[in-house]
Amino acid sequence: MKILIVEDDLSFQEILRKALEQERYVVEVAPDFRTALFKISDYEYDCILLDITLPGGSGLDLLNCILDSLLIGSVYLVAHLFKGLLA
Repeated sequence: MKILIVEDDLSFQEILRKALEQERYVVEVAPDFRTALFKISDYEYDCILLDITLPGGSGLDLLNCILDSLLIGSVYLVAHLFKGLLA
């Protein structure tokens, strides 16, 4: 399975990448909107882990680009709110 991690927090990106690679997934990373869009247009991924706030654009805009360009049967959204954001 080939997974793309779209995350601008490089330490979190690295944690995700290492954990997935330990489980024998093929993992690529993109730290910003433009890099992610390039990778998505040139390669096929089985799963994309997508951050909402990205340098150069919104993860939601990137999701719309993905949905507009591909035939996808379903999209799963998982949200995680950090306690510091709620205070």
